[in-house]
Amino acid sequence: YMLLHEDETAKCGDILGEKGQNLDNEMQDFYLSFLILKGEFHNAREFANSSERILVSDTFSVNSLEDILNDYESYERKSPVIASVLSVFIPGSGKAYSDDFMNGALSFSTVILYSWQTFRAINRSDDSNLYVLLFGSAAIVFYIGNIYGSYKSAVRTNLYKKEKQKEKIL
Repeated sequence: YMLLHEDETAKCGDILGEKGQNLDNEMQDFYLSFLILKGEFHNAREFANSSERILVSDTFSVNSLEDILNDYESYERKSPVIASVLSVFIPGSGKAYSDDFMNGALSFSTVILYSWQTFRAINRSDDSNLYVLLFGSAAIVFYIGNIYGSYKSAVRTNLYKKEKQKEKIL
């Protein structure tokens, strides 16, 4: 019921007033939901702590909204920088750090496979420059893609968690 555009959310915030003061319980509940859906978790926490609400609407309870807020605040956000750095040293480890274990294993396997093929081509006694070029290029491309993919995986994991919290309200 709160799928609002940015203009409408700004109007909603203005109507509800500064930090939702002087609102009845149902409107306070609506305002807390509004702050959580906007992603203003710090303001939502301040409002929840300052508000003296006893009972709210039939749809929500104070405890359920505060539980959603607590879940979000307690979630360990994944750092895209840490995910990237981990993947620099061990391919796929940044994706595993971001809870994307299957893609992490796939990245590790792909980079190791192409690196091994490059190493084999270098150590061959015959003229294998074409194989070195092909497998070496593939290894480098997948290695760089692995680092970028780990960064994106951490960002995607954080967005997914935020959306799951919003779905609990809607």
